[in-house]
Amino acid sequence: MSHLLVTLSGTEVDAEDVFQSLRQEASDFMAELEAHEAWEEQEAFPFFAGLAHSDMEPGFTMAGWIIEEDHKQAGRMLHAFLEQAGAEEEPDRVRMIKAISLLDVACSVLTEHLTSEGEMLLPIADRLLKRRDGRQA
Repeated sequence: MSHLLVTLSGTEVDAEDVFQSLRQEASDFMAELEAHEAWEEQEAFPFFAGLAHSDMEPGFTMAGWIIEEDHKQAGRMLHAFLEQAGAEEEPDRVRMIKAISLLDVACSVLTEHLTSEGEMLLPIADRLLKRRDGRQA
């Protein structure tokens, strides 16, 4: 992000082209994030919540809530970026830099989100699946 901010602040490249390309990639990513979130809410979380309830795994509910909040926060930042980036008037450098800063925050939230999934949710899900498989064997 730092390099992109410097690029947008300079005059070496057509910052508008770089910015619009980034806007399109962020828009595509937002669609994927929404599909992933829908899958988690409709399939993964209900499945694991059922296992967690039957196995009395209270950490799953808290981990799921944290993950859901990360999604919401990242989504808000991505939407704010896309709104700022998609304004009708030609983007000036100040607006582009503000938008990039919003995207930077979204990336930070998503990085933390992935860390949280790896440290909290996935180990619990693994334990639940092992317990389930042990009962089915």
